[in-house]
Amino acid sequence: MDRLLEVELLQPELIRSRLLPNTCAWLKELTVHQEIGSTNAALVARASHNAIDGVVYLAERQTAGRGRRGRTWVSPFGRNIALSVGIGVERPPARLGGLSLAIGLATIDAITRCSSCDLSLKWPNDVLLGGRKLGGILVEVADARVPVSVVIGVGLNIGIAADERARIDQPIADLAELDPRPSRNALAATLIDSIVDYTQAFAVNGFAPMRELWLERHALQGKAVRIAIANRVEEGSVEGVTVDGALLVRDCTGTREYVSGEVSVRSAG
Repeated sequence: MDRLLEVELLQPELIRSRLLPNTCAWLKELTVHQEIGSTNAALVARASHNAIDGVVYLAERQTAGRGRRGRTWVSPFGRNIALSVGIGVERPPARLGGLSLAIGLATIDAITRCSSCDLSLKWPNDVLLGGRKLGGILVEVADARVPVSVVIGVGLNIGIAADERARIDQPIADLAELDPRPSRNALAATLIDSIVDYTQAFAVNGFAPMRELWLERHALQGKAVRIAIANRVEEGSVEGVTVDGALLVRDCTGTREYVSGEVSVRSAG
């Protein structure tokens, strides 16, 4: 059988059994949905009437998975990690800058614990394997009252078939390419552990202590880029990111800061 078509179903109790003690103490609920519109959207909706800190949703299949700026995220049955984590962060919304970048580091940390591979990050929320998009991150504020209720969504490709790949408008990577191929259950548990660890560290110290490590992983660091913003395209060279997670790009007029909600960034090459 084609390895890309093999499916390892998610098992909630197996995932729970693999979690570290710190995560177990934090966890209140872990649910695997066989099919759902969007795990992120479901947790955001839940936050309107219930606390979501300690709540984890996974899905075998999402029918309305979402990426940044309203993009669709393809998540066929059993061939992905579609994960959303509800976290209470003891910081006001204005001090959450850089959280999505911290989660990028958490995601890389989790994957490399399960399999050795060439991973990098693309500002603000893409996870790359061998330079191709492996997954994405979507961080949403569900309730702005401190502690702020944040929904952290991570989507990763694991075994997407050729017909599903054809629906995606860019070169993608897939963890099924690795040998050994990571277990979905083991990766889900490690990813939850890592998200909790990095988010708790962020709540105390922000993104600043993680910034240098993030820059070492940034695929576009020092490279020429094109930035689509509103109805225009700007060009420059990536200098880094601020401690608040904004992208620093230098052009002929100087260095500019871009925040993730405004722009789309592509390599000029």
